[in-house]
Amino acid sequence: MKLAMYETHIPAWNDPDTWASRLTAWQKAGVEQVQFVVEDGNGATWPSAVGQTDSRVNVAEHPLRRAIKMIRQANMQAIPVFGFAGIFNAQANIKPEYLLDIGGMYNVWSDGFVSWRMSQIRELVNYEAMDGFGIDYIRCGRWARPGELPQHQRMDDILSQIRTITAGTTLMSITNSMYHKIPNGQGIDVVGWYRRKYVDKIGIFNYDPVFPADTVALYPKQDLCLIVGNYNVEGNPAVSKTGLAIENMVKDIEKIDPAWMSLFNGNLHKPEHAQALRSVKKRFI
Repeated sequence: MKLAMYETHIPAWNDPDTWASRLTAWQKAGVEQVQFVVEDGNGATWPSAVGQTDSRVNVAEHPLRRAIKMIRQANMQAIPVFGFAGIFNAQANIKPEYLLDIGGMYNVWSDGFVSWRMSQIRELVNYEAMDGFGIDYIRCGRWARPGELPQHQRMDDILSQIRTITAGTTLMSITNSMYHKIPNGQGIDVVGWYRRKYVDKIGIFNYDPVFPADTVALYPKQDLCLIVGNYNVEGNPAVSKTGLAIENMVKDIEKIDPAWMSLFNGNLHKPEHAQALRSVKKRFI
């Protein structure tokens, strides 16, 4: 089992000093792969001809290219993560015409939305070489309405398009463990996507290190990455777990023996976490 870090805080990798500090800390903890969000509904973090860019980054300085280079210089793999249908800042006014009325999600039944997202993904994979590509928030947000394709059929079509665009790149789907049971109202069929080779790797997220055994058994261990929270959801802001809790968590995940374990979230990593990880990872670093 190898260790990855999942970073959702875009401003962190935009700042080279902050990024260097975090990469050093993660490297000391034995991290070998960095999964980091590059699009969360605030706009592109690379020079884009198909839409607004993220106001938190100066794309003219190519911070994404720099961030990937720094990851590789630290001898870690770089896995950019693209949030497909989720939006974390509705006030960013990024394509509001495509938003669902429930809030927080885009409308995957909008052909205009899907075309825009595919253009972004095409730009991104052609912009800089990467060690893999993560796709998150690949779900519908609601059930299909009369006259719309059933949600599983719509998402299958979307994954097929993403696979075509990312051909030659290792593609990892990232979904919550609760969505691996069929049917569900989100259009998620990870087992089908994997069998049809739309995705190469499976990222399963769960705040709790106790993953459903029947879910992890659906996939070969060599293609499995279990993503678990390094913090407690006790309000706002979140509270980082203790070093002992991290140590016990790694031991629990190690029993499942996936190819990768990823800690979510990178900006909540603490020095005591690194010490705990080193103490239990000597067997598999």
